[in-house]
Amino acid sequence: MTVFKAHGSLFKWHNGTALVAVTQIRNLNGPDESIDVADSTHMDTVGGKRTFIPTLVNSGQITLEIEYDPDDVMHIALVADAEAKTSRPFQITETDAAPAKTKDGTGIITALSFVRDFSAVLMLNVTIQVTGALVHA
Repeated sequence: MTVFKAHGSLFKWHNGTALVAVTQIRNLNGPDESIDVADSTHMDTVGGKRTFIPTLVNSGQITLEIEYDPDDVMHIALVADAEAKTSRPFQITETDAAPAKTKDGTGIITALSFVRDFSAVLMLNVTIQVTGALVHA
């Protein structure tokens, strides 16, 4: 089985014109997809065991930990999109795979957190809620 490095993974956010890489990402997590289920157990269910059926897919959230540069155009754009409640396309690329694998979708920034640790660099944590389907290519 092949093992791939996470280092080099690329996150792009749409700036209104094109998908553009967000730089200085230290950690990129998600999306954490889940499938809701509904209890389909009834009086005639064989064996007295609960049964379930899949219902809705939640495409999950993405979290970014970014070494924040207040002068970086894309860092400024992320903050602006959060404050404007703007939904934007995004793309995650696993660059170590050959050929590279992507996840494309649309997201809404739901949280921003500026971290100012005295002994570390200025950080920006971004939470993005994926809305709609993810396309795995």
